Amino acid sequence: MQIRLIEAFREFEAKYASLKRITAAWYKTQCGVFSNNKASETKNKNGYSEEWYRARMVWSLVRTQYCAPENICVEFSIPKGSKGANPLKPDLVIFTDADWKREYDNWKDKDTKLPESLAKKMLVVGEAKNNTNEVNRAVTVQMSEAMNSAVGCEEVYGLYFDCMDDILLFKKVRNHSIQRYYEKMQKIDGDEIEALNLVYRDTLQNMPKFEDLLEHNLPSDMVNRRNFNHTQPLREESFSEILEIINRTVDRLGLSRDAQDLIVEFLTLKAADEKEVLRKQKKFFEFYILDEERNGLFGDQTFRGRINEIYKRAKSEYSGTIFNPSALTYKEKNHNLIPSHPDDEKMLISIITIFQEKKISIIGSRHTGFNQIIFNNFGNNIEKAKEKQFFTPVPVVEAIVKLVNPQKNEKICDPCAGICDFLAMAFRHVNRKNLSGLMDANDYYGFDKDNKILKLAELNLVLNGDGNAVIRNMNTIDHKLLVNGQYQNIKFDIDDYNVEDWTNKNDESLNVQKFDVILTNPPFGRGRDLQTGKNGKWDVSKKTIQLYEVWMKKKQPKSIDMGVIFLENAVKMLNDGGRMAIVLSNSIASIKDWECVREWLISKMRIVALIDLPANTFGQTGVATTVVIAYKPKKNEMHLLNEDYEVFVKEIEHVGYTVKEKNKVIDMPPNYLIDENTYEIVCDKDGKKCILSDFPELVSTFGEWLEDNKYVNQEIYRAFHGESYQKWSN
Repeated sequence: MQIRLIEAFREFEAKYASLKRITAAWYKTQCGVFSNNKASETKNKNGYSEEWYRARMVWSLVRTQYCAPENICVEFSIPKGSKGANPLKPDLVIFTDADWKREYDNWKDKDTKLPESLAKKMLVVGEAKNNTNEVNRAVTVQMSEAMNSAVGCEEVYGLYFDCMDDILLFKKVRNHSIQRYYEKMQKIDGDEIEALNLVYRDTLQNMPKFEDLLEHNLPSDMVNRRNFNHTQPLREESFSEILEIINRTVDRLGLSRDAQDLIVEFLTLKAADEKEVLRKQKKFFEFYILDEERNGLFGDQTFRGRINEIYKRAKSEYSGTIFNPSALTYKEKNHNLIPSHPDDEKMLISIITIFQEKKISIIGSRHTGFNQIIFNNFGNNIEKAKEKQFFTPVPVVEAIVKLVNPQKNEKICDPCAGICDFLAMAFRHVNRKNLSGLMDANDYYGFDKDNKILKLAELNLVLNGDGNAVIRNMNTIDHKLLVNGQYQNIKFDIDDYNVEDWTNKNDESLNVQKFDVILTNPPFGRGRDLQTGKNGKWDVSKKTIQLYEVWMKKKQPKSIDMGVIFLENAVKMLNDGGRMAIVLSNSIASIKDWECVREWLISKMRIVALIDLPANTFGQTGVATTVVIAYKPKKNEMHLLNEDYEVFVKEIEHVGYTVKEKNKVIDMPPNYLIDENTYEIVCDKDGKKCILSDFPELVSTFGEWLEDNKYVNQEIYRAFHGESYQKWSN
């Protein structure tokens, strides 16, 4: 526990009351500070010596963790004119950082004046006496001259102390004269010495914090002194440029693995570092590299030590897939940290450099789609082609989330999560009033069979939430998260589970976990059929597929569209009174071949809305799709399924973006609304460019439709309404 200076004084006095001599070695072993002092007796005929009181102050500064001991020098020698000519020797100097010692060692044996680079690092100059009789000369001559030596400092501070428990505090701003640190202690009239008012002393408890002094003395744009006040959230234009730089870096380095793994890991480190500042557990970002660290990287361990500490904190906070295992690790060898792969570290340095040069932070970014850009540009192309992984563009995700309107404390799930865009946007939607805060994501669940993709998913939630959603690597067709938390080695088949609701026949603790909201875009379409006996191949066991009523209604085909299977999967994983949105092939929603599936669906769910999306929505696929939004009645609401009802239907023409590739970077730049007369981009009243998108109108008209039908469809209205759509639809 950190203690106060006065308490440290008393500890020192009790511990070192009988100390005879104080040497430079004593300062090193007992305080951890560098000293130039000659061995001195602790007592003289008048009591304790000046050396003893100096030692009391230095030891107490270290004991209270006022600053790092490496920042302190006892009896710093400052030459007047050439080196060695009548030097000033302030009793102690506190420097801005520990790097002063390296500069000092390079300079100390040279016959030159104090280098300005070292003078700029002087933050506090201290003078000690063993009585109160010499305060005038100590302050106005010795301390003042030493403070004048801090050439180039914005502010330098003075600390006078002696046998008393109180002190005198001073400051010198640029080229002005020395003055009291606290203006209220300064006299308005009188000469310079009288104005200092040396009779009235400062209390120990008024000693300003080291960090506060540093704040005034160092330029705010120094990379090791930045926080959210010195950076701007990442924007779409910036990220496209960043990706081009990363692409060039990847091309020239021999990385140990796919670049995607490294990018995901390093961005998570940056997010974890920023969240430490957001929580006010530290004042400045630590995800940076200094020029001296970059130039002497393999001999200077400060960078690696700092990054290794960020790794430790991030691994502790994010226990999911990102660091399991870490792509880059540091191992200690001969007291030095060595990277697992040098080029991977160079990649890290490149990413750090990009963000610090552009002064960009990523927490609170409005650019919500760059996880997809990372996947499209750095994911293994062979894997993407093999798995046909195409994610739902963020504008589509945002619109669907707003339509379904998830609320706080609802359990929200995506059973085919991919990179978890639905969960990330749901989190942003639920917490839209406090996006810069630190809300938890314990009620968010994402499942996917691709463990590699789940690393991107976790990063997505780190950037948009707190990163601690429940993410599991599993295929939810034949594996389930159970109410007891189990999800591995599950025997999910017709022997143990009921077809109607997937409850366990023997043990309630083995029931399938259900959710209040399901948002998903499952795999569907030709070439992605689930094999159920075709050419003797079974993607899941027959006893598992028999739990799916749609497969039975299709008369047990040898293969079936996975979109249909995931549709039933979503319905049966939904709580009574829950709601869902699922993106399906337009053919499932319309052609006769799937009529039996639609009949099954309306026997289980109340269809609320059907949104047709154009063929270019997903860029690479060219498939026309339909978003099905539905409500699952409670047991006492089954009449909702048997009566005629109106469904909200909308056809989308403009999605607001176009998929493009430029300089090897795949992106989805916005399409803007063009004035037909001037052919210029239309701007709103605030000067913001208008996106050519039907989604804002979709959300608004759906909200109006709910309001118009709330007395007819009260259950639906209550489920979807949450709070008025008009508050956030725009």
